[in-house]
Formats: sequence, structure tokens, C-alpha cells
Amino acid sequence: QSAFSFSYNNKGYYGGGYGADSGPGQNLKDLWEFDSQNLTWSQKASETLSSIDTWGGNKYNDFFITDKYYLISTSSNSGLPPYDFICYDVNSNTWLTKPSFPGHANTNSACFTANAKGYVCFGLKYSVWADTPIDSSLYSKDVWRYDPIAEKWDSLNKFPGSPRMYALGFTVNDTGYIGNGQNSIHKLPYDIGFYLNDLWKYNSGSDTWVKLNNMPFQINSGVQQAIFTLNNKAYFVAGYNDNAYSYNTVFTYNPQNDLWLRMPDFPGKAVRYPSAFVINSKAYVGLGIYNDTQLGPVYTNEFYSYCP
Repeated sequence: QSAFSFSYNNKGYYGGGYGADSGPGQNLKDLWEFDSQNLTWSQKASETLSSIDTWGGNKYNDFFITDKYYLISTSSNSGLPPYDFICYDVNSNTWLTKPSFPGHANTNSACFTANAKGYVCFGLKYSVWADTPIDSSLYSKDVWRYDPIAEKWDSLNKFPGSPRMYALGFTVNDTGYIGNGQNSIHKLPYDIGFYLNDLWKYNSGSDTWVKLNNMPFQINSGVQQAIFTLNNKAYFVAGYNDNAYSYNTVFTYNPQNDLWLRMPDFPGKAVRYPSAFVINSKAYVGLGIYNDTQLGPVYTNEFYSYCP
């Protein structure tokens, strides 16, 4: 579950995440490459961050630019910035150290790319635990931009909407979008608070945001859906709600007319924490965890392709 994913040059990649025997602080490090022509998997160089944790449904702070996958650590020795930052070079099959991320990094930020730069938005300002009440003022409205050519981070204008964590981020036609997320005073991990369903578009030229039509769902989508972009539309697969109920619903968003559409359901099990990537004109969705009436939570390695 909660694996990171990306695609490049007719290949798809799954890595990290959690397995059936994992616990807090025990992220998997392996990386696998999928050959869409031969329908085979091969193992690549393992991820090298010493401190990253997506246990319990959190997600990676990551983005992909050109031929490199970028990944931010979720903690530091002091619990405060800066945080380790690495990238995977697909062509050389190596992980490289990059300039540390100066913002507040945790597994609950939203990321996207635009104009060959990476953006990291929101999240919790500090690490918190189950017995620590979280005040909504600790949610961040920060927006950071990474320039891979200059190898530097820049702090941008604050997000004009509500501060949040667990938001989702995606890119369509080189434009970044964020939405959903959580903003409320609550206590982790049981009272998971109020989910937002707003959607925003980012203008990288003017460093401004535009509010769009709300999402047709208000579930924990930012961390528990698979999201992919295909044919200039964004797709949102599966999900999870406060009642521990998983969905196999699929929605698509068309930025051209700012409209949402319900699509045929995902044919696999109703999973949470699946992962997706796109190769040419076909999307691939797999992994995750589902509830079995007798066995309880079950990890799955099911893998599906989708061609609209």
C-alpha cells in the first residue's frame, strides 16, 4: 500500500510503501520497473532516504521532472527543517542527494509539477502523535518551488484557501492543481477530522491561485486514492471514508470546462492506498489494501490497465 509511482520512456515504476509485515517507521525501500511491452517487472536501485514514514496511510512528498523522480524525507534529527531531499535518475539507475528542503516536510503535503519545476504545498508544521491535540493553526499554507536546473528552493506566496494536510496534487497540461484535504482540530489517529472538497488551480506565471468547482467527493482522497492524468483529464480511483469503508468509484476532472464526471467503477477490489502511472495512452492502477469480512485488512498485488 501507499507505494510511490511514476513513469518514463514506456516504463512504469512502483517503489516504497508498506507491506503486510511493516509497522511505523518501516517503509519498504525497493523500486520496481514495469516494461509495458513485455509485461515484465525488474528490480532497480533501492531508495536511499534514512528517514521516511508512510505507515497508517500517509503519502510521499514527491514529484517527477523530465527523467528524475524527486523525494523529500518526512523527518529530521531535530524534527524541524531542513529535510533531506533526493532524486532517482532513471537513465543511470542511481539515487542522488539534492539541496535539503527548507520547509516543513511531512507525509501530508500536496505536490505537483509545472514548467519543469516541482511544487510542495501545505502539510503539518510539526510532527504530532496520537495523544497530542492538533490545533488547526499548525496546518500550513506554505508553497515551495524547486528548480532542478538551479538546484534551489524558493518560498512562494501563501495559499489563499484554508490551511490543510492530506491534500491531493496533480498536473494537467503543465498546470498544477490541488484540492481536498483535512482541516480541523482533532486528535490522531482515530478522530480524523473534517475533509474539504475544494479544488484550486495554480498560475505559475503570476504565483496566484484560482478556485474551481468543488470535487464531487469528500473523503480521504488525498492519501487514499490513485490519481493519474490521461488525455488532458485527471482520474481519481478508489478511496476511503471515516467509517473505514473503501470505495471502487472512479471520477474524472476536465480542466477545459471545469467539470467532474462519474466513470464506470474500478473493476478490482474496493481498495485504499492504490498507486497509478500512465504509459503512452494507457493507465495502470494496482496495489493497495482492502477489507475482507473474515481476514480483515488484506494487502493486494492486483494490477489493472485502463484505456479510455
